[in-house]
Amino acid sequence: MLCSNSLEESPFINGEIMFVRGELSGNDVLRRACVSQAARIIVQGEDDNQTFLTAFAVRQVNTVAPLVVHLNNEEHEGKVHHLPAQSPDLNQVVWSAYHLLLVQEAEDPQSTHVLQHLMSNLTGASLYRIDVPGHIRKSVPFFDLLVDFRQKHRATIVALKKGSQIISDPDNDEMIRAGDALFYVRANRLAAEEIVWQ
Repeated sequence: MLCSNSLEESPFINGEIMFVRGELSGNDVLRRACVSQAARIIVQGEDDNQTFLTAFAVRQVNTVAPLVVHLNNEEHEGKVHHLPAQSPDLNQVVWSAYHLLLVQEAEDPQSTHVLQHLMSNLTGASLYRIDVPGHIRKSVPFFDLLVDFRQKHRATIVALKKGSQIISDPDNDEMIRAGDALFYVRANRLAAEEIVWQ
């Protein structure tokens, strides 16, 4: 479902993507777009004010779906994280970091090409997340999982999430436990049943 107050009609030829035109935070648009039943929600307004107002309106009718909000100014991130949701992790922010990418590219030529490649799900390997199931009793050193994922699944773990902390390139002896999340690079997403956690 695509909602817009600036487009006259859907830019997609694909009939699977429905289109609703109107004020993004308006009750009528929220109702016609079935936002209360949405499984995932992405909000990107014309500016941060419209984006936040829309995210606020969305959270009044749906507090269970993961919400990803695009902001231009990272100083507003905290406001999004405080929107009502069943779990704080359900409110996530992606901000425009063009200045960071410019510096990255200047320091390490073609590095932004690699980042763009990983963020695209159209060609090559992409970045995915998998959560360590809650029933796992034993903790495992990161290095053991790194080798296991690479040998058995041709996947490379590049980061993990412990509580609210993201750890890129973890130490080999960092212990992985139930409830942690792993971020891995692979040609396609692993199905949960492919991994034998024991």
